[in-house]
Amino acid sequence: EVQAGGGYLSQSPPSAHFGLGERALADVVRLIWPGGVLQSELDVPAGQRVEENELDRKGSSCPLLFAWNGRKNGFVTDFMGVGGLGLWVAPGVYGMPQPEEYVKIEPDGLAPTDGAYLLHVVENLEEITYLDEVKLLTLDHPAEIDVYPLGAFGGKERQPHRVLAIRQDGRVFPARAKDHNDRDVTDTILKIDRLYPDNFRLDRLAGFAEMQHLTLEFPESIGRLERPVLFLYGWVDFEYSSANYAAYQKGVVLTPPVLEVLDRTDGLFHPVLDPMGFPPGLPRMISVHLRQLLPLPSRQLRLRTNMRVFWDQIFIAEPLSEADLAEKVKVVEVKPAGAHLHRRGFPREHSPDGREPKIYDYSILDNTQPFRVMTGDYTRFGRVTELLTRTDDRFVIFGKGEEVSLEFPVKGLPEVPRRSRRSFMLYARGYCKDMDPHTAFSETVEPLPFAGMSAYPYPEGESYPDDLEHREYRKTWNTRRLQGR
Repeated sequence: EVQAGGGYLSQSPPSAHFGLGERALADVVRLIWPGGVLQSELDVPAGQRVEENELDRKGSSCPLLFAWNGRKNGFVTDFMGVGGLGLWVAPGVYGMPQPEEYVKIEPDGLAPTDGAYLLHVVENLEEITYLDEVKLLTLDHPAEIDVYPLGAFGGKERQPHRVLAIRQDGRVFPARAKDHNDRDVTDTILKIDRLYPDNFRLDRLAGFAEMQHLTLEFPESIGRLERPVLFLYGWVDFEYSSANYAAYQKGVVLTPPVLEVLDRTDGLFHPVLDPMGFPPGLPRMISVHLRQLLPLPSRQLRLRTNMRVFWDQIFIAEPLSEADLAEKVKVVEVKPAGAHLHRRGFPREHSPDGREPKIYDYSILDNTQPFRVMTGDYTRFGRVTELLTRTDDRFVIFGKGEEVSLEFPVKGLPEVPRRSRRSFMLYARGYCKDMDPHTAFSETVEPLPFAGMSAYPYPEGESYPDDLEHREYRKTWNTRRLQGR
């Protein structure tokens, strides 16, 4: 262990010395950096001083979702990051997981095969997933209408799940957008094209950036909207527990996106939603209701944050009324007919256009990755359908390079009406936990989370259910013991 500490007229050695005897090289030199990144160098010759640079490697995020679209298993996004366990925020304070998420899948992103819709949940990084319940929502709607779930992760108030339907010709885009350097960036937020207002400096701490803002000026037509909703498509390069720990030591505070409105009386922007919320991971659409802010004091809104948030498209629209929604959008819930846990490997990360964020190719696999293993009892391989049909704290527990394949039956669903499309939302309830050194219980599968916990780590007096059903579950299903190394 190389330490940076020092004492009176002394300091720790800045290098580590290893004697190899008569061997000409080290088969493997393995390094674990303070942030938890594991790095291995092969066939390193002896008799030299080796200076290694830490790999810029993502060790944790959340599981990946793939969907059969009729041609291939296409990448949808990552998800369940909202259920992250044990994120270090401040001394004695950990982030509170939100285990429920609705993931939008576009009409061309999922197609039936052999009488079922097929989805795959892959754990691709140095972490584990506790998957409790899944179901698929089919939404049949006119072709000129788009549907989205209401909500944004990390907002001031959690909104109950609702489906929002908007007319495509009812979107009101900003007439002008400027970044914090007073650069015009309007063209980057009008369409989803992997171009973002990204002219801000990244901090050395993962997930942190300089404080920046994006000023949006909307046309006068937004003043006529009675139920305005702000829609934002984008992604976040998350911070980790170690980054939060280092930020605390530096006195830096992470500021999630704040929505501000220009007050014409004093010419200043004032916060109206603090925090506003943000997309929890790779690209997706979030929605923020503005009805409680009416009447808006001006047409100029501002987004301010020092997170690494990248906005790709922004607009305001008025969703259909509840009556119109019920008439025009037919929603059917489908439970999984089959779920299978097995070894998969690691889908290859790549960029199709040289831009961020990278996405994943299901058809190209790496058999191994330099990741550690969390010690504990994992769910046995095989059919796990009965564990995912209801919320009951009986999880499918799986880790790096493993996958749950899901089948949702088509039988019983109505025919899609003419001039209509079928969109989808995957409901998922569960948690994930990474192996960052400052994440709570980052080395072990235990303690298991549960729906009724008030926090994680949960306080004295709370515990995972210890009734007959859950004792039998652990004895019968969690029989695959893995040992960290």
